Amino acid sequence: MNRKQKQELKYFLRKEIARLEDVESQSSEIPFGMDIKDARMLQAYRIALAALQRKAPDINPRQQEEQEQHKGGNQ
Repeated sequence: MNRKQKQELKYFLRKEIARLEDVESQSSEIPFGMDIKDARMLQAYRIALAALQRKAPDINPRQQEEQEQHKGGNQ
């Protein structure tokens, strides 16, 4: 995933999280509350956004070389 795709995905996730949080905040006014599907989507979107925002771990040059060799073998 390139940087632009990552930024677009983050934007989408933030927008959907805000929408679902709005639904969640209004669920006390609705007799049956928030739909279970929406609640699960909100949880999944939050997890996905957190994963995208996580800083990649630093790797040493040998690990990087091994990753590049492994990546090249899978293409």
